[in-house]
Amino acid sequence: CKVVDVNSINSNYIFSTGFAQLRPKIGAIYPRYLFHMLADNRFQAEKNRQSSGSTQKAIVDKRLKKLKIPYFPIQQQISISNILDRLKSLDKSVQENNKYREAFIFAVF
Repeated sequence: CKVVDVNSINSNYIFSTGFAQLRPKIGAIYPRYLFHMLADNRFQAEKNRQSSGSTQKAIVDKRLKKLKIPYFPIQQQISISNILDRLKSLDKSVQENNKYREAFIFAVF
């Protein structure tokens, strides 16, 4: 999935053409919530259905603007984002632990 959270660390980077920049309205959409919703498999599947092209599929602005994400009050967006951030971190930890486990098994056996 091609979703990047532009923050103070990477805000001076130059990104390739063909990317849409979405800037959430402060107080209406929590940035991390928007990131998670755009990275969601369901959103990505719908985006891909609306995309066209043979070599590099792309979505035109008109179609992108019609895609929907669930909207909740800002406090709920923050809560949802915090939970999803923790789950992502936990998933990353599990993946790292699996690598160590596999390396240990390979070394022992």
